[in-house]
Amino acid sequence: MIGSEGRKLQLVKRNVPKFFVSGPYADLASVVIAMTEESRVPIRFTDYEKAGEHSNFYNEVKIWEVARATSAATSFFAPMEITHSGEPRRFLDAGIGSNNPIDELYLEAMSLFDKSEEEFDKQIRVLVSIGTGKPALHGFGEKVTEVAKSIASIATETQNTANKFHLTHKKLASRDGYFRFNPPDLSEVAIDEASKKGIIASRTDTYGNDAQTLEMVERWVSVAGTEKSALTLASAEEMDFT
Repeated sequence: MIGSEGRKLQLVKRNVPKFFVSGPYADLASVVIAMTEESRVPIRFTDYEKAGEHSNFYNEVKIWEVARATSAATSFFAPMEITHSGEPRRFLDAGIGSNNPIDELYLEAMSLFDKSEEEFDKQIRVLVSIGTGKPALHGFGEKVTEVAKSIASIATETQNTANKFHLTHKKLASRDGYFRFNPPDLSEVAIDEASKKGIIASRTDTYGNDAQTLEMVERWVSVAGTEKSALTLASAEEMDFT
């Protein structure tokens, strides 16, 4: 958490990254990553206004539209077309380029505060990165074998991003300010094989009960604290999904 001097920021990175803050951005700290079809660059949808946005497009986008955009996986779903403020835009799932969006989350959070990277790291209480297991290194199945070659690059990019972040933020990691949780190998489960969800559940349970994982969770809980943020306390009934 961050706000007045001496308070710290708590980041949680997962499929929908969030960071919890106090001050002018309290309750307004959700970030969703999608990729523009036109330029293939990651776009950060946020639920708060940001300085430098020269279009009302992002202020008018609906939650369901963002959900469709970030889940428009190539070969499974068509690109999501969103039109607001007279601007037609098409978006894809950002998994190809930002399957591990930790850098996008970090840059977004840092952009809210006028500090150097080193000073910003000191403000972070804890950053948690939650992986979805090692992606399959074979095709998606017979239905989409044409994208098989991209799977290896996705798996490599995801782990390389995690490793690079750890190495470039050693002080943050060494003081237990950064944790990466990621279940073990799931290489035999393709992305379109929902019937094998039992394998995912079993191996995730095993990972969660591993002694090293339990020790890391204890350290994380110790650092994170127990107070609730305003975002946690917000009622889902107050959210507008229309």
